Amino acid sequence: MLLKNISLFCMAICCTMLLPKNVDAAKRASVLELRVGKEVHTGRLEAKNSGTAWLMNRDGKLEQVTLSKVTKFRKVSSRFKPQSARELRRSLARELGNKYEMASRGSYLIAAPKGRAKQYAAIFDDMHRSFQHYFSTRGFRIPKPEFPLVAIVFRTQTEFVAYTKKDHFKAIQGLAGYYYPKSNRVALYESRSRTAFYPSQNHSVARNQNSNDEMTLGNHFNWYGKARGRSSTNRTLRDTMVHEATHQIAYNVGLHSRMGETPRWMVEGLATMLEPEGARRNSRSGSAMKRINHQRYLRFMDFAKNRRKEKSLKSFIESETLYQTNVLDFYAQSWGLSFYLAETQPRKYSKYLKTIASRPPLSKYSKSERLADFEKVFGKKIDWMEVGFLRYMKRLK
Repeated sequence: MLLKNISLFCMAICCTMLLPKNVDAAKRASVLELRVGKEVHTGRLEAKNSGTAWLMNRDGKLEQVTLSKVTKFRKVSSRFKPQSARELRRSLARELGNKYEMASRGSYLIAAPKGRAKQYAAIFDDMHRSFQHYFSTRGFRIPKPEFPLVAIVFRTQTEFVAYTKKDHFKAIQGLAGYYYPKSNRVALYESRSRTAFYPSQNHSVARNQNSNDEMTLGNHFNWYGKARGRSSTNRTLRDTMVHEATHQIAYNVGLHSRMGETPRWMVEGLATMLEPEGARRNSRSGSAMKRINHQRYLRFMDFAKNRRKEKSLKSFIESETLYQTNVLDFYAQSWGLSFYLAETQPRKYSKYLKTIASRPPLSKYSKSERLADFEKVFGKKIDWMEVGFLRYMKRLK
């Protein structure tokens, strides 16, 4: 009987998967309830493979359910409705307790120590607005996120580390904050040496060669975190907010897929491109030097002169070998290539982001597919793209 139930459930999933995936259709999608023993999982079906189903909860979290363990299932509602900011606010307050206050602004819901939530909300909302401005000036319309964007600013590093365990990973030394696509939250913390209310005194500090900004978590999801290197103790909380908010916004407006396999250079390239305030504030007019990330620019020029192999852009698009061998060079080239594409071919760059984000969820992204998509969107063979890329970077003065 159980096997029959699972078979029926799989059939129901197949039918649900045929529903359109645009935002309006998503709001009309059915809500399913799956029981695994005493556990109850409820949400909109986002993706499935032969053994696993992924449900979207009303608060924007993604939940994984093993199909072979499902004992019962039913359709709860014919329409999926995300939680309102007010509902999510109450839920977050219960989760964090009375030491934290909540503040809403724009699409953001912020939890922070009492007396500071409104200031933090203003920073995140400003980042969202500047993100929209950046893409709108390049002819790309940014939709409104489906769910309220949640960011938690913890009072202490101890509380922050304790929270990371809820996401089932161990915080690396120096981790300042992270965005996790599965929970759809940003988490970071205050400290006496880090403040969000004053500009950083040093925006061009090099990171520790051995500190990765992104760590693999589990079999499918990555978390994207800011790690402070040995020499970067002056990096402010505001810097971390900007970087993680860029990840969070991009994943919630369709530029990256929370379920799909997005090349790492695209994710970090976009985030590092929008780190400098000049990139977010200045339009496309005027000198491109006003919009560069100086730290990444200097690192890339050194990399191009001393360590970069000829005709290596192909392997950079196809794989993540450079990330595994030299993190700082990887971030520098991720920024450089993203900056080149956004400045010289903004519409194609936006189309490329959307192309990758719209790939089938949970599917593997092979080397040949990565290269084919890149060449198709930008209309040139990879070696010719590399020539234009390097020539552009050398001309930046």
